[in-house]
Amino acid sequence: MTTTTRSASWRDTETPLAHPWDLVLGTTSLVRALRVLIATREPMPVREVARRARLYLRGVQIAVDRLERAGFVEYVGTGGRPQVRIVADHPLLPALEQLFAAERARLDRLEDAIRSALKPLAPKLDSAWIEVPEPGGATSGACLTIGLLTPSANASELADAVRGAVTPVARREDVALEVVSWTRPDLANMTAPQRAAMLDGWPLVGTPPAAFLSEEAAPRGPRRRTTHADRDREIQERMKELGALLRRRPELLRAARAEVGERMRSAPAPEARTWREWHDILSAQRPRRLAEWLVSDRGDAVRLRQSLPAAFTRALREQDEARSRSRPSANDA
Repeated sequence: MTTTTRSASWRDTETPLAHPWDLVLGTTSLVRALRVLIATREPMPVREVARRARLYLRGVQIAVDRLERAGFVEYVGTGGRPQVRIVADHPLLPALEQLFAAERARLDRLEDAIRSALKPLAPKLDSAWIEVPEPGGATSGACLTIGLLTPSANASELADAVRGAVTPVARREDVALEVVSWTRPDLANMTAPQRAAMLDGWPLVGTPPAAFLSEEAAPRGPRRRTTHADRDREIQERMKELGALLRRRPELLRAARAEVGERMRSAPAPEARTWREWHDILSAQRPRRLAEWLVSDRGDAVRLRQSLPAAFTRALREQDEARSRSRPSANDA
């Protein structure tokens, strides 16, 4: 029986018709320009699109030109400064609208869930807020920092309670949530970046955080890095190796959870707090998110990777030993 080889379908061709998302979602500039234009539906100058998208004008101009050639946006008006708008009757516009609507809905759901988790603790907190992430910052992945202002007497206990309350939210929404706790005496010793983060914080419960900061107080410059920070720089590469191991061997995460749970129950109070934090992190994050967290510059990651669970250190040591055995010795030369 003779068989014939059929050529690729026209549906498989690399064209804007067959695979439009390759084009319209291919870069950050394209996505941000679309997000702005779909949200407004009104014609606007490209410069205004760039301002709202928080991008350089040149990059947005290139993105808009590509979207115009693909038929998703159109220029209107004449003269040297035409305006641009989304093509309202494009057949794929409803799909894009649903995509960006889901994006917004997830953030609304996340904020509502965090606020609900904190509500039982609100009477004990002076303030709680979400720190506004820096665009393009060093922290990777889906990460948020929750700031707290608490009474000095029970600051550690309240921070632990908040971590426990938001851990189910972090797991459900696949987001890493760091909790940073301050007391009123701490405010005088804040660095300039820390003070700015609190001033710009998005209120969750209690008094808005900016109300506790005196505008006249002079922010301090960055402090000298501590010995722990110096050591942390030395183990960054090791954390990358551990992240790769976690992706290949997810059973390491289960082993670490079991170990940390036991140590949390048997350790003295100060040490138990550290293991409780580890327990919350390991319970909330999947291997991929945990690998990103391990190498991030988040405060909890910097602090907690100074005391890794034994399951992780053992896996790294076994990997080192395997590498050592695989290297040719001098006698093999």
